[in-house]
Amino acid sequence: MAMSSIRMFIRERLLRLWRTLKGARRGAKTLYQDAGAQTTDRDSREPTIALQPQSRLLSLPAEIRNMIYLDVLEVRSWPFHVSITPAQHELPGLLRVCAQIRHEAMPIFFKNNAFSYNVIDLKPIAPLHSSDHWSVQSYNGVGLNDSKASYAKFSGRAD
Repeated sequence: MAMSSIRMFIRERLLRLWRTLKGARRGAKTLYQDAGAQTTDRDSREPTIALQPQSRLLSLPAEIRNMIYLDVLEVRSWPFHVSITPAQHELPGLLRVCAQIRHEAMPIFFKNNAFSYNVIDLKPIAPLHSSDHWSVQSYNGVGLNDSKASYAKFSGRAD
């Protein structure tokens, strides 16, 4: 009887972890696609302009805005730690202000920061094999498929 409840508990925890990682992977893929897609010429998507008063920040020349984005979005404590849970994969506040600022600043954020992802166990995500920008190469390591990332640290354990 006790063994059965332990198995149920473990199964429930594994399913919860699987759903969490699946959601985080989908969220990370969407964020990275948004950032990467907005920096390519082949993508014609432009930010939607809402009917709202013009921001003073947006009235500055693009070169000045880029310097501000770099100063605000460059993480001083290196590397930028990303928690892979659905509740904690938010972007910095500046990237959530409006579509135009997100369109301009997201590539700066991803290009100028190092990211560290802590994963408890790589086995549950191994069947996913990869996303467009990273892949589980073995149970002991994760590799990047994209040359845009200058540094990323993945840590975890595989039993």
